[in-house]
Amino acid sequence: MIFPTAILSSRRGGILVLFLSAGVVISCSRRDHQASRSDLSDARIDIVTFVSHDVLDAVVEGTVKGLTETWGVMEENIRLFNPEGDLDAITSYIGTLNRRNTDLLITVSTPASQAALAVRPPGVPLMYSFVSDPSALEPPQGETALSNFTGISNIIDYAAGFGLLRDILPSIGSIGVLYHPSEANSVYSYNRILDQAARLIPPLTVTARPFTEVGEIRTIAQSMSGIDLFYVGGDNVLNANIDLLLTVARGQKLPVFASDEGSVRAGAIAAYSIDYQAFGARAAQLAARILRQGSVEEIEPVLYSEGRCVINMTSLASLGIAYEAGPDCITYR
Repeated sequence: MIFPTAILSSRRGGILVLFLSAGVVISCSRRDHQASRSDLSDARIDIVTFVSHDVLDAVVEGTVKGLTETWGVMEENIRLFNPEGDLDAITSYIGTLNRRNTDLLITVSTPASQAALAVRPPGVPLMYSFVSDPSALEPPQGETALSNFTGISNIIDYAAGFGLLRDILPSIGSIGVLYHPSEANSVYSYNRILDQAARLIPPLTVTARPFTEVGEIRTIAQSMSGIDLFYVGGDNVLNANIDLLLTVARGQKLPVFASDEGSVRAGAIAAYSIDYQAFGARAAQLAARILRQGSVEEIEPVLYSEGRCVINMTSLASLGIAYEAGPDCITYR
């Protein structure tokens, strides 16, 4: 599912997708968010994501499907907002929630969750989703703890990922990593990669380069020498622009190993990836519990880590890499 960046209001498969400017005001009376309910058909939900890429889109699609098909939420009561990386637009959008009778705000990704927590109306329950490191949502030291929010985290199994990498390329000695220092999720993933690379026997050498803008990805990747492959962790900006890295890697005849199935479909050789449609369905289950209860009180955050091997056999063959995928692996050709 790709969300356009134009400011508009449209129907997409029965779901109302809103792209609002700061000047848009929708006036409604407030509803009581503390009342419990058994019928969720009229529950009003706002889902705010950060940018379009396969993983985020799969999470959103799985969440919407779960809410509508399993928990009975009417599609017209689910509103999606994708600012395509514009955090200021999220701030403007969140400011309208009190006037729109929102029963639950779901934020998908660390950047979207951080932006929403800073400004969301305290009376609107918030559920974060697709946040690898929940500590990134904690308030700074000395500030009052945030309340009325819980969520579900995707715990990428980097140990399994590196195990799969060594299984495919047992003689590999060095990897190249690009990361976005302004994105908490990217920094967290980078540190996990460093940790796992050092744990291997023998350990892998990591050459890392930060990037601050999308336009730098290609140039920085081209400048990285002495590496055996590129390793991509949980980085929203890089995942959304994986084609830039794949183009450089093909030119240098280097593999790209990823952490998500979408990047493997795009051309990375493999990943140990969460099934993000299933993750979205689990997020929908958590959302339904919040809506039924009327608040997030005593609802503990969920850590979701169920992963699977994903292999792109065509990419392996193009690099002359022979590998027999096991029966539990998802394969693309």
